[in-house]
Amino acid sequence: MRLTLLGVGTTGDLLPLAILGAELQRRGHEVQVATYANFAPLLAEYRLTHRIVPGESRRILTKQSRLGETFLPVRLLRMLRRAPLVRTFLFRLADAFLEASRNADGIIFVTTAAFGASIGEGLRIPSVHLAFAPLRPVLASLPYRGVFNEWRRLRLGLPKLPWGPLFDRPGQPLLYGFSPHACAAGPMTTGYLQPPVPREYVPPPDLDAFLRAGPAPIYVGFGSMICADPAQTLHAVRHAMDLLSIRVVLQRGWAELSPPSARPDLFVTDSIPHAWLFPRMQVIVHHGGNGTVGAALAAGIPQVIIPHVADQPFWASRMAALGVAPKPLPNRRLTGPRLADRLSQALNNAAMRQRATQLADRLRSEDGPGQAASFIEQNIGVQISALAGH
Repeated sequence: MRLTLLGVGTTGDLLPLAILGAELQRRGHEVQVATYANFAPLLAEYRLTHRIVPGESRRILTKQSRLGETFLPVRLLRMLRRAPLVRTFLFRLADAFLEASRNADGIIFVTTAAFGASIGEGLRIPSVHLAFAPLRPVLASLPYRGVFNEWRRLRLGLPKLPWGPLFDRPGQPLLYGFSPHACAAGPMTTGYLQPPVPREYVPPPDLDAFLRAGPAPIYVGFGSMICADPAQTLHAVRHAMDLLSIRVVLQRGWAELSPPSARPDLFVTDSIPHAWLFPRMQVIVHHGGNGTVGAALAAGIPQVIIPHVADQPFWASRMAALGVAPKPLPNRRLTGPRLADRLSQALNNAAMRQRATQLADRLRSEDGPGQAASFIEQNIGVQISALAGH
């Protein structure tokens, strides 16, 4: 089958999509991924054909981060002023998705590429929605609903969508890309779409030396999140380190976290494979993205989650409910003492560590990419047969 995968957003949206695409390609399907140009290195790593669409992740996230911190009336006024620009951008993005999908036998789209459902409906092509949380973001889509419906009418001749998420479509197959042990969301909860530990991976020598030089450190990283005040985040981390006398591996991430001065108990790094790094940590401090949650669960390490946006508060609360993390610490409330308090709970709670180990044992038997690919093959085949019968 010729399959087009649609995705925009952060690495947390695109990495699972690339892993799924590689599994489908391994099975003999012709796969292309339509996404931003900045994900070209990721898709090249998985040897996937790249269809470039308008936009760039960091620039968009930076604008959203700055807008989200303004006083509500100011925020609404700025949104109104930007409405024409937003309309133009969304039309260009949706048009690019449409062109990438025209000759496909099937479409797989993530939640951030909600146009995929309408494109499948308009072109009479089977589609599958790949979601990373069991949420239905209705209110978050309100600012875009008018543009979305206008594009459906002008480009596809489709009526307005009924009230609900923009990715809704009658009979739309839904695939959950996380473990049923993390959240039993439905029959097609496949397991995490995670990269394996790279074969014969050799860490940077300075990182290896740091790990050998003392007790297991704490990992701190916020992935693709754009911190509005990196200096304040760094201050909170360093303050917590001083309060608890702990060592930390800090990932710079998209926020470019980098302390102004070096210290022997802090190692700053770029991206290191989570599957290799996390089992060597005492606690994983992160933003609560689905992929990082899955990597921490697979490693069997307690977590401290500092949610920023989107589905992260859900996953933070879910990990606390499962007993592998203390109560979430929202990013807007992050301080050194509060971080130290959450870390103390994760470090000193034997039941939490045992629960994390138990869940890791359960995840080990899962094959998320294989399960997801099998579902897509079967479901798209059924949809093709149904469409042919009309």
